[in-house]
Amino acid sequence: GEDEEAFRNTLERLWEVQPDKVHVARYTIRPFTKAAYQRQVPEAVKSARTRALAAEASKATMVRNLRYLGSVADALLSSEGYRRGSLVARLRNYRPAVLPAREGLRLGEWVRVRVVGCTPIDLRALPLSLSP
Repeated sequence: GEDEEAFRNTLERLWEVQPDKVHVARYTIRPFTKAAYQRQVPEAVKSARTRALAAEASKATMVRNLRYLGSVADALLSSEGYRRGSLVARLRNYRPAVLPAREGLRLGEWVRVRVVGCTPIDLRALPLSLSP
């Protein structure tokens, strides 16, 4: 299993790479593989590392999204948001931006948006005008 030095290396690489999205999952033993017969990391350590990595990943993606604050971009209206009265748009780099649904905004259209906030998962934006 992964030792403490390897786990610290994972955390360092996270900040070095600063990915857009991180999926954190604990390793589970797969029967009949070589890894199944190696020394295993205790469940308590796995849980602690999972929480630590998820927290660091959330911070790293938030730092990355904060760079967009105040920027103006074209975004494609791609779907209704999870919250009533919201839409999800995708910037040209596929980064999601949640914006309030307004009259005249239709899925499949491009709209110019200003980024006014963010979470570790997405940007929050306001529509400025329909893009040509």
